[in-house]
Parts: sequence; C-alpha cells; structure tokens
Amino acid sequence: AFLIALFTLCNVQMVRRYDPMLITFVELGSGWILISGIGLVALTRSSNFTWWPQLSDWPYLLVLALVCTTLGYVLQLKALRHLSAFVSNLTMNLEPVYGIILAYLLLQENKTLSPKFYVGVLLILAAIFIYPFMRKKNNAPGI
Repeated sequence: AFLIALFTLCNVQMVRRYDPMLITFVELGSGWILISGIGLVALTRSSNFTWWPQLSDWPYLLVLALVCTTLGYVLQLKALRHLSAFVSNLTMNLEPVYGIILAYLLLQENKTLSPKFYVGVLLILAAIFIYPFMRKKNNAPGI
C-alpha cells in the first residue's frame, strides 16, 4: 500500500509536466523489458518450457494488454490531472473488492470468504463514503 501511494504521488507530479501517453510508454515499457529479461533467464534455466501461450491465446492477450491495461492506465493518468492523489489511492483500494465481486458473480467463487473479508470491505467503503463529508466539513480543496 505504501509503494502504491508513493507511485501515485510520483505520477501526480509527472502528469503535470509530461503527456500521459509518454508516461505510460516509459512505465509500462520498462516493466515489459524487466519481465522479458526475467522470462529469458527463466527460459534458459528451465528445460520444461510449458507456459508459452498458444497461438489462439495471442488475440486475447493483445486485447488485455492494449485495451484493458494500456488504455486504462492512460485514462487513469489523465484523471490524475483532475483528482487528488488521495482520491486516486482510495479508488485503487477498491480493485480487490471489484475483483472479488466479479469472481462471485461470474464464477460463484464465494465459498472461502470469511467474516474478516466483509469487515475489510465495509472499512474500505466507509472510508470512501466518509471522505466527501470530512472534506466538506474541513473545507479542504477538492477532488
């Protein structure tokens, strides 16, 4: 959580000076180079190379990479021009909740959810709904 908050703060500073497309290219390109290097090392050390995608998987991977990841990231960076880092991090904390709700709805994966999960979801949602009231009460600069 600390690293995500720090990363968002850095992105807020960068998005004020640079184009979101350039930031996306540098950040995702760097990640791709790093992961590719790790993959090449793993490939040279492993004789059992079974995790390479099939030819039929590549269109799906391209859609996930270009639309779901890259487009989403560019739009997030553009939104940072209008949102505070706090609000951005608050919404980032909802990603696991979205994922679990979708897993429940699409895959019926709710058998292992404990009461602690629901308490965590309630805490996150409470923080999200209480923030506008606290901001308004303190007359803090806006979203």
